[in-house]
Amino acid sequence: MPREFKRVVRVAESIKRVVAPLLNDWVREHQLGMASVTNVVVSSDMRQSKIYVSLYGCDDARAVVKSINEDRHQFRQSIGRELSLRNVPEIKFLQDDSIRSSDNISRMLDGLNDRDDNA
Repeated sequence: MPREFKRVVRVAESIKRVVAPLLNDWVREHQLGMASVTNVVVSSDMRQSKIYVSLYGCDDARAVVKSINEDRHQFRQSIGRELSLRNVPEIKFLQDDSIRSSDNISRMLDGLNDRDDNA
């Protein structure tokens, strides 16, 4: 019987499970607000992965993501310790703007609703 999920998806979820608490600790340790891992995408050859992060309560999210990427080797070592993988994928942290985008859309829709109510 074939497996329900591809191995790439299972590895991505495992990486997310390992990295999320480590990232929260890292951000809290540096007093930069809060962080959440929103998605992990692993390449089909499982050599590279992109970890999408949402940051809350920080002034310059891009600078924080840059700092996280400077320490990514520590996160990769933790992934290697926790998961039984022959090759641990290279990781890259990216800022996830989907929450900010959805918030902007909600504000625009609220503005349209307010305008319709006043008309």
